[in-house]
Amino acid sequence: MVVKYFSCNLLFILYLACFVLTRLVLASRRSSNASEKKRDKSSARSKSPFRSFRFKKSKPAAAASGHYSDDEDNYDRTIESADGELEGMLVRKHEWESTTKKASNRSWEKICVVLKEQQLCFYKDQKAYKNHPEETFKGEPAVDLINCTAEVATDYTKKKYVFRLRLSNGGYYLFQAADDDQMNLWVNGINTQAAPQEAEADKSRTLPPGSEKKDEPKRRSFFTLKKN
Repeated sequence: MVVKYFSCNLLFILYLACFVLTRLVLASRRSSNASEKKRDKSSARSKSPFRSFRFKKSKPAAAASGHYSDDEDNYDRTIESADGELEGMLVRKHEWESTTKKASNRSWEKICVVLKEQQLCFYKDQKAYKNHPEETFKGEPAVDLINCTAEVATDYTKKKYVFRLRLSNGGYYLFQAADDDQMNLWVNGINTQAAPQEAEADKSRTLPPGSEKKDEPKRRSFFTLKKN
């Protein structure tokens, strides 16, 4: 009886030991499988081109693609030639193409502006203007300044040193200069080219050529006849 009881306890202990050992083996397998899955995921992430890609830090707004910046140190001074030509970097915003049509792109862009005779041309920068004057900014045609007016945009309070160029078709641009002197220089230069002063030429056109010479002998003949 004692031997039978002892053998039963021994079998129970062996069964319990096998059960515990089996549980330990299964737990270790689960942990190893979980760690392998984690390694696989980490390796997959490292191999992904999207994980390895990092965006570069953005450059200052004025240096990147000619976009707008409030930093006045980024402006280049305007160059004025003896014949009234102006060349310099301004920040431009095209508001209206005409009286009824808004401009498709109304963002501020820093560009090179050239005032020559009665036209206003736009370039990416001053280097592009010097090297390739035929290649304008985004292929834009020159703005004809006849019947156009430039004025200080006193009603525009979001930025300083802004002037407005009103076109003959009703559209207009906004330009921001580096300071007050630069702004006034451009306003005066554009208005001078848009409406050149030809007072003397207009006076000479009002009378036919040689009319003053013909009047003098007529007056002399009139007085001589009256005296006789």
